[in-house]
Formats: sequence, structure tokens, C-alpha cells
Amino acid sequence: MKNLIKAWERLYPSALGVMASVLASQLPRAVQADVADKLANPILSILAIAVGFIAAALTILLTAPDIKSINRFKSVPDLYNRFVDYHWEAISTGMASATLSLVVIIASKKLETWPQVALFYAWLLFTVWAFAAFFRVVHLLRGLLRL
Repeated sequence: MKNLIKAWERLYPSALGVMASVLASQLPRAVQADVADKLANPILSILAIAVGFIAAALTILLTAPDIKSINRFKSVPDLYNRFVDYHWEAISTGMASATLSLVVIIASKKLETWPQVALFYAWLLFTVWAFAAFFRVVHLLRGLLRL
């Protein structure tokens, strides 16, 4: 059971991203275009803030020398390494989503061609993945700060 929980913790951000893209494929193209048009700008702004926050948290985690709870956390290498990996996943998927958000803002107004539709699905996948990865890191950080 413990391994199943670890696997789900590791996989759920990407699984949610895939599920969102699959579900969005069932929506009419006009709705998809409206979603992209209305959400790409605010998502880009939120991602800029979230990636900065997660990167700052990772920097503190890696360099904090005398914080008792972080030192206890570092003493469990498997847990610590997984947590650092989760930070990097959140940062990299956030950057991918931000880059795709820029492309969506510039290139996809009507979603008429297959490349535009594929771009929408990729953008949605990485956006949901990034937000789920951010949630996971913040949730784990909250638990770490209570140690």
C-alpha cells in the first residue's frame, strides 16, 4: 500500500494533465478556443509568480544550514531527494506551460488547424500538470514546516 501511495504521489500531476487534455478533446473547438483566449494571459501571470515562489523555496531548502526541521528532513535521503525532484518538476512544467501560454497567446485564436489544436492540448496538459505539481510541493512544504 505504501508503494502505491508513493507511486500516486509521484504520478498524479502528470495524470491530471493527461486527463484534462483528454476531457478537453470532447469539447467543441469554439469552446476550446474561448478557453485558450480567456485563460492564457492570466495563467501566464500566475505561473510567473508560482515558478518564482517554488524556485525560492527550493533555494532555501538547499541552502538552509541551521533550521532544525530541514536538517531532520535532509537526514532521510530518499524523502529529501524526492522532494527536491518534485520542486524541479514543478519548475520545469511551469516553465513549459508559460512558454506554451506565450505561443497560445500569439498563435491560437481560432484553433482551425491540427497544429493549433495540438498546441492547445499540450498547453492544457502542461498547465494542469504544473498547477498539480505546485500544489504537491506546497502541500509537502506545509507538512515540512510543521515538523
